[in-house]
Amino acid sequence: MQIRLTVVDPLGSSSPARERAASCDVLVTAPAGTALAAVASALASAVSGADGSSGTPVLYAGDLRLDAQRCTLGSRR
Repeated sequence: MQIRLTVVDPLGSSSPARERAASCDVLVTAPAGTALAAVASALASAVSGADGSSGTPVLYAGDLRLDAQRCTLGSRR
């Protein structure tokens, strides 16, 4: 399956333009039922440009914090 996600870094960069969060659109291709945890680091890297080694990213859908181990790609929750 393919799903398009908008990934937002709410902290943004440390520049004066911090008022506006850094974001990017990402197309994820994975088998149906793939745990969000399997792609979480790649999603975080897409917006931060980092290598994903800074720990486990915290993921939200709106204001709802997602459990990356229990949530699957394409599920409503």
